[in-house]
Amino acid sequence: MIFVHIPLGIRQRLDHLAYLGVDAVLLSGFYDSPFDHLGRDVRDFTVVGSKYGSMADFKLLVTELHRQGNNSHLLAFIGYVNSLQFV
Repeated sequence: MIFVHIPLGIRQRLDHLAYLGVDAVLLSGFYDSPFDHLGRDVRDFTVVGSKYGSMADFKLLVTELHRQGNNSHLLAFIGYVNSLQFV
């Protein structure tokens, strides 16, 4: 298993990851966030943050991971709240 923070650019390295024997990728949160708390203060769990790409990029990454036989796992920081929720 390899731990990755940003999903962009991973697709370019999938062959290398396969060569290394990686069979699962854990993606740290890349949701839409104002980044007041290092991106853990998620504004919307259904939107990919603009600095990380788009939902289409994410779906393509997951499709390619699964095509190569890799598992993909996504972290969510459910305990954090966005400061905008208290306004």
